[in-house]
This record gives sequence, structure tokens and C-alpha cells, in this order.
Amino acid sequence: VINTADIATYLKTGPWLLGVFLGYILSKKPTPSNRLIISGWIAAFLAFAFIFFSYRIFQSDDYVWNKPWEVFYAAMSKHIWSFGVCWIIYASVTGYGGIINKILSWPFYSPFAKISYSIYLVHFLIMFMKNSSARAPIYFTDGASIYAFFGEFVVCSIAGLALSLVFESPFLTLEKMIFRRQKTSAEQPKNENV
Repeated sequence: VINTADIATYLKTGPWLLGVFLGYILSKKPTPSNRLIISGWIAAFLAFAFIFFSYRIFQSDDYVWNKPWEVFYAAMSKHIWSFGVCWIIYASVTGYGGIINKILSWPFYSPFAKISYSIYLVHFLIMFMKNSSARAPIYFTDGASIYAFFGEFVVCSIAGLALSLVFESPFLTLEKMIFRRQKTSAEQPKNENV
């Protein structure tokens, strides 16, 4: 399942294109109307509710397998979720994020923002190692999932911090030094008397 459904990059093209499109829209510095703001928040709320409650339907004990519904969910859930995330970003950047923007702007998140890409790079490897080393079947319950999440989050954050300190930060420093030198040499006036 992982090789066919998670790693295949073409399955993530839609969410990626939504993000690129959002970046393009935000580069134009839009001023949204009140109608757009209200309809956007309603659509985002419905998108998140659809994802959450549809998944709960699949997990219910009396669920009867329904191929068209499952195909639709598998094909569209990532796009619908991405739309909701894109709306939160759009609303926050344009000043209409409200309480969600305040929560997402807490200073607590600042250290994680600096190492988030490194965490992203190592998390799959850490989760794969954890699941591969299991000696007994893993039974998923809400409590076990929450417990596993916090454990994996701590391990991934430590590994991401190490990766960031060893690779990302030194290369960013070198990049800044190189571009600073090029900028200062380009700004020096040419001596026309030579």
C-alpha cells in the first residue's frame, strides 16, 4: 500500500498545484471581499468536516463496503483537505484568519518552523523503523495513536534538529556569506581612471 498510495508523487500533484496556485494568488496581494471571506470559511469548514466524518464512517462497525464512495474519497480527500489548508493560509495572510491565525502565530511554534523541513525529511524513516521493528501486531486505538504520536513527534523533532544543525544551518550560512560577497562586490563603484 505504501509504495502505491503514499510514495507515488503523481498522487500528490493536485495538492501541490493547489499550493502553487495559492502562492501565485498571494503574490498578487489580493484584497478579498466580505462575500469571499464568508464563503471561503464555510467551504473550508465543510471540507474539514467532510474529511473527518467520512473517515469516521469507514471506521464504524456497521459500515457496508461501497466502492464508488471509497473511490471518491480516496481520489478527492487529499485535494479537499488541501483546499481547507490553503484557505486557512489565504485568510491568515490577507488578515482574515481570526483566532486560527492567532493560534498558528504563537511563538511556541517558532523553533519548529525552523526545523520543520528537516522533521519532514526524517519522519518517514523513523516511522518506518518503528513499524518494522514491531515484534507483535499493532492494534490501533485512539489512546495508542495519541501515545505513539507524541513519542514519534519527540524523536522526529530531535532527529530533525540534528539534521538541521549538521546540514541545513551550515549551508544557509554559507549561502548568505556567498551572496553577501557578491552583493558588496557588485555595489562597489568602478574606477574609471584606470
